[in-house]
Amino acid sequence: MKIHVEEAFKSPVFKRFLNLQEKLKTKYGYVIGDIGWGGVLSTALDLVGENVFTDFFMDPEDMKKQFLEIADLIGKFVGVLRKKPGQAPFR
Repeated sequence: MKIHVEEAFKSPVFKRFLNLQEKLKTKYGYVIGDIGWGGVLSTALDLVGENVFTDFFMDPEDMKKQFLEIADLIGKFVGVLRKKPGQAPFR
């Protein structure tokens, strides 16, 4: 599992997300942050699959590092969204 925090914000998926957010804000005047974040473990499972559990035992220090990077990415993502004008508070 390789997490590239800064690259995630340059990805086509993130750019499509921002575009959708702008369209919704234009149409409705605001955007509410009801996004299914999933959490760190769910994100790791999406990236690696069930092997993430084996990796806990095979290389726990690397997994700790990877999980911290996922948490950092989620935190930065939420931070970007909270700073946008017209963004309603997250619930």
